[in-house]
Amino acid sequence: MNRAANAFRIAAFSLTQSLSTLWAFYRRLRSCLGTPKAITATARQLVLIFHRMLTTA
Repeated sequence: MNRAANAFRIAAFSLTQSLSTLWAFYRRLRSCLGTPKAITATARQLVLIFHRMLTTA
């Protein structure tokens, strides 16, 4: 696994402790897909946000 992918997965897993819109996104997906896929999908959302911040700044 890529270091960046691992970092984003850890960040996505830490969102399970916060009350935010990404937390709500994670909970919705977890109910349908299960925990591992929900963490990966939330990590992808974080990547998209990070990429947008870098390209539009």
